[in-house]
Amino acid sequence: MKKPESRGQSILEFALTLPIFLAIVVGVVDVGHAVAARSLLANCAREGARSAIFPQTADATVISAVNSQALFLGTIPSSDISISPTTTSARVSGTTVTVTVTYRFSPITPLAREAMGSLLTMTSNSTMAIE
Repeated sequence: MKKPESRGQSILEFALTLPIFLAIVVGVVDVGHAVAARSLLANCAREGARSAIFPQTADATVISAVNSQALFLGTIPSSDISISPTTTSARVSGTTVTVTVTYRFSPITPLAREAMGSLLTMTSNSTMAIE
């Protein structure tokens, strides 16, 4: 008695499972990218606050410190970096300074863009005491 061929069955199983497997892989890549971006954003805010702990620190110095840590996020526009208190004269010893950084995250893959939306807004802030 001859054994039935199972070659067609294997191809069909492969064709049915491949799209699911690829969707999972793409999802993992995009979630990993989002987690890395969020971590970098927190580091940017922390570095900005760290540079602002000295009295009378100029806003340009804080913005430069934020962008020095941005790495693959690119240059973060100054309109997306908020420093509180807003005036340098109010930043005196014994008070706190808060740096808030906003970033618009765009998923890498088109499938994730469709599922999550084209842009996700991430915000991170850091508060430190002025020396």
